[in-house]
Amino acid sequence: MAGTDVLLAGISTEAVRILDDSMVVSPLSNWYFNIVSVFVLTVVGGLITSKFIEPRLGKYEGDKVEEDDVEDHPKAGKALRNAVLAGGGYMLLIFVVLMLPNSPLRSETGGIADSPFIDGIVPLILILFILVGLAYGITVEKIKSGKDVSKYMGEAIKDMSGYIVLVFAIAQFIAYFNWSNIGTWLAVNGAEFLTSINFTGLPLILGYILFTACLNFLITSGSAKWAIEAPVFIPMFMQLGYHPGFIQVAYRIADSSTNIVTPLYPLMIIILTLMQKYDKKANIGTYMALMIPYSLGFLLTWIVLILIFYFTGLPFGPGVYTHL
Repeated sequence: MAGTDVLLAGISTEAVRILDDSMVVSPLSNWYFNIVSVFVLTVVGGLITSKFIEPRLGKYEGDKVEEDDVEDHPKAGKALRNAVLAGGGYMLLIFVVLMLPNSPLRSETGGIADSPFIDGIVPLILILFILVGLAYGITVEKIKSGKDVSKYMGEAIKDMSGYIVLVFAIAQFIAYFNWSNIGTWLAVNGAEFLTSINFTGLPLILGYILFTACLNFLITSGSAKWAIEAPVFIPMFMQLGYHPGFIQVAYRIADSSTNIVTPLYPLMIIILTLMQKYDKKANIGTYMALMIPYSLGFLLTWIVLILIFYFTGLPFGPGVYTHL
């Protein structure tokens, strides 16, 4: 499970509550689908690289690229060991507490999927990284007092200032959306319209995937785009009987597939800089030519994969099927 699961599930839950105040979309709602995707896309990505990308690049004839020399700290090995011990000890403690009878990290029924452990996974992960960072920093003597901790935490968070502003905007958008009841109006009328033209089932899902893939060329932030789409499409699809976790899967495969070929992709300049270390003539056209096979290959593979889950009735996550 990654941070994206927690972030998107939170937005999905807020959108679901437009129709059902009691329903919660778990961060594990796409877990099974994601696990299968890891293995399938690894194979597909390897085939695309070996069959299409590497033959086009040819043999590298340029000069050897010299990397910057980085002087290792004399205590780096010991610091890494201490960081691993701190992180491992913390995870072991969480595991032991989770396995205890009547554990406070479990739900009232003793489950894990819908429990304080899952609901509080973000602060638990935060504590893990704090402990690992403290163990490493103290060992290499970069952290000598509480002031050093706040200093380095401040340096780390300053690069996320834009994201924090974005999250604030997302929260305001969802709040105004709920206050205006536009989401409910669009959901009811949109569902009735789609039903009246018999645009349901498989064509509806494929159309939504292609729509989101195209929208990705205008809005590259996955969380921002989902914040805009979720209050509209989740209630609409719920009116047609689809599970919000399934709609979230359809969104994620569309969003993830075309990110790398959008002109607004923020990491494009970083990748181009790395490419130009080996090929001085590399430009945006070079980048696009190399990324398009991956984008189309992953999108088509994911569509086939979601169709397999759709027709076989396989769960996308614990208790999450195509229909409610």
